[in-house]
Amino acid sequence: PEFKVNIFNMDYSSFEDEKILAIEDNFLAEFSKARNEKYPTTDFTFRKLRRDDYDRGFLFALSHLSPSDHITKEEYEDVFDRIQKFKIYRIVVVVDNAKDIVVGSCTIFFELKFIRNLGKVGHMEDLSVHKEYNGLNIGRQLIHVIRELSRINQCYKAIFDCREELVKFYNLNDFEKKEVQMVWYNKGYLEGIQEEPVIMHAKL
Repeated sequence: PEFKVNIFNMDYSSFEDEKILAIEDNFLAEFSKARNEKYPTTDFTFRKLRRDDYDRGFLFALSHLSPSDHITKEEYEDVFDRIQKFKIYRIVVVVDNAKDIVVGSCTIFFELKFIRNLGKVGHMEDLSVHKEYNGLNIGRQLIHVIRELSRINQCYKAIFDCREELVKFYNLNDFEKKEVQMVWYNKGYLEGIQEEPVIMHAKL
């Protein structure tokens, strides 16, 4: 389903703007309603992550991306509270209302730019759908929802990194392949070691 929302004549000076948040919440509610009317055999709600979603299996829904179901409730709540303070994150989850469990999730955060007329870029991450819910178009619906949140926040583009074998899937969802992602991994962090910053590398 496609939805149009009136995003003009709004104050976009802050991501905390209550009007923007209200538009986002209204869009998610309207999308959920339209989605369930189109697919009446299922009853899903698309909404923002809540603090009590740990008990709905949010981390289990993420676990096929990276092991995360070992994280304690206290650790989850600590990260959730810190994310809320930044105000630039939107984590959208899909809840199976019949079972009251989280079955999918995707994240977008907004980058403020000095270029592109002081534009904004939406960075999309961690698209995840519980394997038992594959085939229900939840992934495509999450992409649509997250992309529309970037539109509401007047981003001039949204970026989604993916594996090569998923390029065709994202092409079908209005994304185009552009440039190459480069990654540097902090091996000390991955090995649980706190390292001192390097002032000058030997190769320099």
